[in-house]
Amino acid sequence: MSLDRQIDSVVARLGARTATPAECLQTAAACVVAGKRFDALLILDKAVVRFPIDPLIREKTAALLQRMEADGSLASPLDMLPAHGDRIRERHGQLHRSLSAHHGPGGARPATDHFFQCVLLKNLCQHVSQKQPIWQLLLRICDHHGRRAAEQALGQKAEVAIMTADRVVTLPVGTRSVRCRLSSAQLGVELLYFYAFEPGMIRWIASFDPGDVFVDIGANIGKYSLFAAVTRGCRTIAIEPFTPNTLALEQNIALNEVGDLVTARQWAISDRTAAGRLSYGSETAGAAAQSFDEPATDHGGTDMPAEILQGYRLDDLIEAGEIPCPQHIKIDVDGTEHRIIAGMEATLDDPRLRSIRLEIRLADPRNQEALRRIDASGFDCAVDDDEKNMLCRRR
Repeated sequence: MSLDRQIDSVVARLGARTATPAECLQTAAACVVAGKRFDALLILDKAVVRFPIDPLIREKTAALLQRMEADGSLASPLDMLPAHGDRIRERHGQLHRSLSAHHGPGGARPATDHFFQCVLLKNLCQHVSQKQPIWQLLLRICDHHGRRAAEQALGQKAEVAIMTADRVVTLPVGTRSVRCRLSSAQLGVELLYFYAFEPGMIRWIASFDPGDVFVDIGANIGKYSLFAAVTRGCRTIAIEPFTPNTLALEQNIALNEVGDLVTARQWAISDRTAAGRLSYGSETAGAAAQSFDEPATDHGGTDMPAEILQGYRLDDLIEAGEIPCPQHIKIDVDGTEHRIIAGMEATLDDPRLRSIRLEIRLADPRNQEALRRIDASGFDCAVDDDEKNMLCRRR
């Protein structure tokens, strides 16, 4: 059998879940010898996902990435695109130009090459069908660049995610590890490719001082709350309104044994302190796109299911002593950012607050006004990685 046919066979068998770890390793090794390194990486990456607890496959994948980085071949993943990939190449060029305005030399927030490549490839993945082999390859290379950018920011080694037989994903960082339980299939990609998705978040957290108070609004299952507590020693208040996420968050706090540093609160943060309706589209842990106290329908126009939950202004919680005034606030709530900002005006004016990172859609005039309010309180805001992620630092 020719090597090309062997590659196609192993990839197909991985998709059918009939391939063995040994044949994956053998075919990948043959690809390396033949100079087909991207094919080898594709096979190993699919094998990492198929056999997540196999340490040899994980080690071979990391070693190949390091070799490709060292000889420069990792810089040209688009070489693997099929002939009809001209549209993707064109989009790659467009993204490179637009992102360079933010992260290139002279940009508002200049970045290392690893950081820039991570952001670029992450955005490119959104223009590639997940059914194409190039998508998973781009995501793995993106995760590699994200890990290297994290190492530069943290000053510690960040290793490839490890999944154990009990479905716990471990992210080793230096001498410590962040662990999250894979409580739903939806979480698999975002945990196993953890560093591919929010390089700006990791760079920001790396700037925290031990003992800083970090309020994570929209904590989901807590991966960034835990990352801040474990790697920086921050006191974190993880605020998450959605019940399945809150339960997973509490389990992950216990799993990491950081109950002295991370406190979970099932609250909705808004512009008023009152009970409201939390709408949601999925009952799965890790799901996002919930909406508090606002009309919400699915794509067909049907009212989404909901639960009744207590909402709070952040200012009211701090004034009541429920939480301390934070040094850092993350806001990731899928659409109600402007209402959260409206409910934290006193906090914005408190000089103890040093930075805010928020995912925000600037096309919404209400969000534009929210950013103006942050600016008026003495913050400079700039794109942090993707154009929807803003980081505001006190002047």
